[in-house]
Amino acid sequence: MVFLKWLDKNFERVVVIAATFILLSASFLGVMTRYVFNMSLTWTEEISLFALIWLAYFGAAISVTRRRHLRIELLPMLLLGKRGQKLVNIVANLAFLGFALFIVSGTLDMTLLAWRTNQVFAATGIRRWTSIAAVPCAFLVIALRVFQDTLRHWSEYRAMGLGGDGDDPASVSG
Repeated sequence: MVFLKWLDKNFERVVVIAATFILLSASFLGVMTRYVFNMSLTWTEEISLFALIWLAYFGAAISVTRRRHLRIELLPMLLLGKRGQKLVNIVANLAFLGFALFIVSGTLDMTLLAWRTNQVFAATGIRRWTSIAAVPCAFLVIALRVFQDTLRHWSEYRAMGLGGDGDDPASVSG
């Protein structure tokens, strides 16, 4: 149970750290062999690209997890009370959840097509689906994190009570 809680908090970070390490190692090795030893390793470019794809998409998942992704919060803050802001956040999260699941559905088809056709990278022989899978995997994690955030907003909304605008929970009857 402790491991699952740790994994829930750190999954995206583990993927990003591993991808960063692979990206930096392959890039460094490619530069060193090319400019110091005057020879070129063809596979370092593919490995770097592979790691960059996973890094970028799981980096986006981290921004969603930390609620640092692009959001427009000014209008709800100016026009609505705390309860209204919570409702706007819930509706926005549900729209984002739908978008994330749409991306998962579309890119999963692409991943399965690459898997069925046995496409491989030319220099490494790594199956192409393993790089394409970064997109549905990351967006599945994003969908999970948005769902978790929506549940948190809903719980906070319900805790505010039914009366008033929710600006002062102590004054809410209920």
